[in-house]
Amino acid sequence: MNKHKLNNKYVILSIDTEHDPLDQYTSLTAGFSIGIPRLFQVFDDTQISGKVCWLLEYNIKEGIPLANVNSPLFYTDFDNLVAQIKNRGEQFGLHPCLDDWIGEQTQLTSSSYSVRGNWDGTRRYKDAKFVSDVISSATKEVKQICGVNPVGCRTDGCLYTPYLPNALKNNGIFIDSSVRKSQPWQYVVSPNAYYYNKDKYHKVPLSTTVMEIPATGYICTGIKNHMLRVRTWLSLKQAKPLFLSFYIHNWQAVKPNGKADVVFIQVLTSFIKLLRNNGVQFVSWIDAKSIYNDMYNIDS
Repeated sequence: MNKHKLNNKYVILSIDTEHDPLDQYTSLTAGFSIGIPRLFQVFDDTQISGKVCWLLEYNIKEGIPLANVNSPLFYTDFDNLVAQIKNRGEQFGLHPCLDDWIGEQTQLTSSSYSVRGNWDGTRRYKDAKFVSDVISSATKEVKQICGVNPVGCRTDGCLYTPYLPNALKNNGIFIDSSVRKSQPWQYVVSPNAYYYNKDKYHKVPLSTTVMEIPATGYICTGIKNHMLRVRTWLSLKQAKPLFLSFYIHNWQAVKPNGKADVVFIQVLTSFIKLLRNNGVQFVSWIDAKSIYNDMYNIDS
């Protein structure tokens, strides 16, 4: 251990940056036009600007749908939002769908997108090349559109595959958050402490150099929000190093009718303030990897 004390508490916040859910919302892109600017304001008000990571939705059929003029999800101001995120000093990552689209000529419809009746969800477990192709294509597209290398990854639905670490490593990505905590009484002492999940799909080879930052909480409203706050408060009382990784979606900042969701904005703001009032330091994904390596004298 070097300069970082073993009782420090760190929080990593990221946004799964997606189109609005078509089975619930009347809009396709209000989460971009209204949601993201509202999130910018929350991060400014709570003084964590520059410390979050925006994980861009990607699928093998459309690429990044919001940046694809041929997609019904295309958003004309996507480039402007990318520029704003970059100017804020915030990071980009991958949020890839590892389901395989069945049939090149299949038409994209609201029903197929919401229930995924045209997706093969098994290929991620049996085809290493397919997983590699998705990650390589997603990495290339983020570089082309955003002008920067993606710093990390969280798969759609946190659906892990044993082929993911090598695919990420081969594309220069050394941080992943596709493992999700399954038990409320378990906490992440440090990012890699939960590498070896007992779930058969979450086991990671000893040889991997990709650091896993498990998703420890999904910030939302209602009873789940109260449960998350209690678990978080209890975890912060532990006298040991702690990395907590919370995530949200950009479309949560809007209601199904496309208007801003004031309640969610208030919940998110108060939750961030709760963490800050308990002495938590918000760090980016890159910062988290550097801190972890420094704590345990690991060569990057």
